[in-house]
Amino acid sequence: MDIFEEVDEELEAERLRKFWQKYHNWLIGGFVLLFAGLSAYVGWENYQESRDHDAAARYLKAWDAFEKKNTDESLKGVDDLLQAYGDHGYSVLGQLLKARLQADDGQRDQALSTLISLSKSTEAPNPVKNLALLNAAYLTADKPEQALDYLKRIDSDSIFQAHSLELQGLFAAKKGDQEVALDLYQQAQEKSAPGAISKRLTRRIQRLAGPETPEPEPEAESESSDEGVESESSDEGVETIDAEGMPVEGVDEQEAIEAEQPISDEITTSEEGQ
Repeated sequence: MDIFEEVDEELEAERLRKFWQKYHNWLIGGFVLLFAGLSAYVGWENYQESRDHDAAARYLKAWDAFEKKNTDESLKGVDDLLQAYGDHGYSVLGQLLKARLQADDGQRDQALSTLISLSKSTEAPNPVKNLALLNAAYLTADKPEQALDYLKRIDSDSIFQAHSLELQGLFAAKKGDQEVALDLYQQAQEKSAPGAISKRLTRRIQRLAGPETPEPEPEAESESSDEGVESESSDEGVETIDAEGMPVEGVDEQEAIEAEQPISDEITTSEEGQ
C-alpha cells in the first residue's frame, strides 16, 4: 500500500468519525424507532387475530344456541357480541341473527328495526344490506306499499333481485295486474340461478302465460348441506337464506298475501347467494 492510499483511508476514517459524532443520536434513535415500529406492528397483528378469534367464538356460540332452539341464550350471546365487537365483521352477522331471533319470538317491530338499521349501516357490505331489505319486505308483506319500498331499494345487480321481483309480482297479482305480474316473474326468471326459485317462477309464468312456457332443464340431485343456499319448497313457497347459508323453511307467500298476513315469521340471516 503506497502513501496515497494510506492518506485516503485516514481521510475516509476521519469523515466517518465526524459523521458519527454529528449524527449518532439520530441514527440510534432511528434504529430504536424502527424496532419499536416492528414490535408495535406484530403486537397489533396479534391483537387483531385475538379479537377475530374471540368474535368468531362468540358468534358461533350464539348460533349454536339458536340451532338448539335456546332463544334466550342465543339472544344474550348476540347482545354480548355486539357490545364487545360492535365494529367487527361478526357484528353484522350478529345483527342478522338477532333480527331472526326477534322475529321468531314474535317481536316483529324490533326485528324490522334491526333489519332497517343494518341496511343503513356503513359497516355492512352491500350484499348484507340487500339481504336485510329483502327480509324487511318479507316481514312486512301484509303492508305491500311498505314492503315494495324495501324491495325497490335492493341493488339492481343484487343476486337477491330475483326474490325481490318475484315478491313484487305477487303483490301485482293480488291487485289483479296479471300482465305486470307476468312481466315481473319473467324478469325474475332471467335473474334467477337454476334451482328451486327458477322452477317455481316457471310454474308461476305457466299459470299466467299458458303451459307452452318451457320447463327449466332438470338438474342433478344433490344433498343439502350447511353451505346450501336454497331448499326445495312447495309450488308457492319462497326460499329464504340464512347467515350460515342455511335455508329457512319455505313459506307460502301467495296465501299470506291473500290473507293479508306476513309472509314469514322467520328472518333470513346470510350473505348474498343463490
